[in-house]
Amino acid sequence: MLTTTMLRVVRVLDDAPEMSATTLALVAGVPPTTLSDALRDKRYLGSEKEARVYTVAKRCADILDALRPLSIPKGDWQTLKTLYESASSPHEISEAITALFEKIDAPTDATGAVVNDALAKGI
Repeated sequence: MLTTTMLRVVRVLDDAPEMSATTLALVAGVPPTTLSDALRDKRYLGSEKEARVYTVAKRCADILDALRPLSIPKGDWQTLKTLYESASSPHEISEAITALFEKIDAPTDATGAVVNDALAKGI
């Protein structure tokens, strides 16, 4: 029977379908076959390693959620690992994505320069 921590990892993977178990293993620094065996209850990782895998899984899922509507291709574990290791929080990532889309949607003048919303509305 899976441990409580590994059941939580399974739940995180189920809730973040864009993150595969292999991607999680590579970001967490665990051999993919070892994590696969642990997820199938064929191997016990130990409480410390399981806790680390869960922590990585949760943060990666939060990062992937923060990137929406953008996404990282499912097998691109290196990009996810870079974001995981960065000092940016999922909230900061989400704010950056929101700001990016606000800038894209911002009104521009004839030269393409962004104009002040108040000026664009004639206020």
